Amino acid sequence: MRNIAEKMRRDKLNNYVSELASILPLVCGANKRIDKTSVLRLAANYIRMHSMFGDVGERSAASAPGHVYRVLMSTVEEVNGGFLLVVTSSGKVVFVSEAIEGFFGHTQ
Repeated sequence: MRNIAEKMRRDKLNNYVSELASILPLVCGANKRIDKTSVLRLAANYIRMHSMFGDVGERSAASAPGHVYRVLMSTVEEVNGGFLLVVTSSGKVVFVSEAIEGFFGHTQ
């Protein structure tokens, strides 16, 4: 019975993480499969960014985050041909664009 309960708990956790991964714009657009820990880390960073910058205007909840991300990234790449790195005043990296891989060889 205990093994069945543990398997059900793991399956439920995997379902929640995959549902979260389908919602996050950074994970949806990723080329590679992202592990559970990275999905949770990216979700925490996404929430932290929105709490720091606030909600800007009224947007459609389904399309706004992904659309804003795509517009922002295309603008950054178009303007300076580089990448975007958002860092807090304490030095914590909050966001890194996908283009970082071309400059430093590290994935997002």
